[in-house]
Amino acid sequence: MAGSRFVSPLERILFLRSLPWFDTLSMRDLALFARYASERSFPRGSLLIRDDEPVTSGHIVVEGRVRLTREGQLRPEPRVPGGVGFLDLLAGYDGGSKAEALEECVTLEIPAEALYSMMENNFAMVQGMFLNLAGFLLEARGNLPIRPEGAPAPQMGEDPGRALGLVDRLDLMTRGGPFPNVNLDALLPLARRLREVRHPPGTRLWARGEASTWVVNLLYGKVRCGTGEADATVEVGAGYGLGFMDALAGRKRAYWAETVTDVVSLAYDLTTLLHLSETYFDLTRSLLASIARALVEEELAQVGRGPASGSSWS
Repeated sequence: MAGSRFVSPLERILFLRSLPWFDTLSMRDLALFARYASERSFPRGSLLIRDDEPVTSGHIVVEGRVRLTREGQLRPEPRVPGGVGFLDLLAGYDGGSKAEALEECVTLEIPAEALYSMMENNFAMVQGMFLNLAGFLLEARGNLPIRPEGAPAPQMGEDPGRALGLVDRLDLMTRGGPFPNVNLDALLPLARRLREVRHPPGTRLWARGEASTWVVNLLYGKVRCGTGEADATVEVGAGYGLGFMDALAGRKRAYWAETVTDVVSLAYDLTTLLHLSETYFDLTRSLLASIARALVEEELAQVGRGPASGSSWS
């Protein structure tokens, strides 16, 4: 592979524009990526990403094959062209991710600091990442909130038995999910807009194909979800968020949702969360980390289920 694969910045821009992660970006954004991307060559057996250190850059594999592992477990081999290390970078792993060249490889490397700088200064870029990653995760889960096979038994949780105050809502938001390390200044406006909702058994929360504009977080009770296809139903309980990925991906409801028991939930409009993400970058990073970690888990599960179809953005 002698010589440079990309002679001019324009060639890099045109190449990036052909990839799934970049098809929503403007020419200006693509030019920024092209400016920061460095062409790299890796001989067979060399490491693009080491498992004994944090991921410090993402690679777009232009030529060659790469083996990916996470904590020693095999992940789907990335398609070419495709990304390597971006999910691990966004997930914020301290180590444990490894990418090895199975043959001589050519990549475009984008440093973490450059990626985060571009994201922080351009929310349109972030929105494009939300659209793509949420869509990938929704499809990986079979257009359900969780795959039926191997799904844990749904938990009822505890009925708060009273209206939740602001402090209660903040406590719930920081206890788990995508918000544990987010500045309270970012969460306070969202906590104020949360609507506590109660539903009896048999309530249809929404139908498949409806517009996706709001999200629910289950505090108590169980909800059954389905796509209308045979065996494509699953029950979830307290601690699950419903409707988030299809809304974030800009899609209509991917599944119907109906309460099985009495249900208590907190509901909010997605636009509120997006407005706050534009203002508070740590909220953006926390949301992306949560989605990226879930995608890596789905990749690992995919290998366990059978032959992997490959991944465009690992």
